[in-house]
Amino acid sequence: RAGTSAESHLIQTLSDSEFSHIGMVVSLQPEPLIAHATTDDDQQRLNQVLTSTLSDFIDPQLARSFAIARPLFVTKEENKKTAARVLQQLQQPFVLAERSTEHLYCTTLLADALNNTARPFQPKWQQVNAPLLSGEYLFPRAFADYPGVEWVYRSADIEH
Repeated sequence: RAGTSAESHLIQTLSDSEFSHIGMVVSLQPEPLIAHATTDDDQQRLNQVLTSTLSDFIDPQLARSFAIARPLFVTKEENKKTAARVLQQLQQPFVLAERSTEHLYCTTLLADALNNTARPFQPKWQQVNAPLLSGEYLFPRAFADYPGVEWVYRSADIEH
């Protein structure tokens, strides 16, 4: 999704991307459930890995637009295992840090879980040299640009 916060705008600017946040559909019933690492989507669960309903994840208060993509390089069985790995991280603290130090943010949560598939997931990390942020970071754009990603849906900008 393209978030509404100042951090979202910064991520979009640094990565030259339409997206600032990413999550994984981990369940479809009784309604789609998205697992993601976030700082402030839920005021009762700050700075952690959590699940949100799809409607909460794309709420106009949090998202200017959103997209749904499917990785074609992951089998159904691998997808289930990846979702289980992501769910094992629930309530773990959000840690925005560069590649060589311990980190856990939205993209690294998913990338780490996808590293156990038959076809290794190797997204492109981006070098950042900005005030207060320096080193290699993994942005949502690395997922959007990854070979074998099928776009299922893209919204227009959501009216506020």
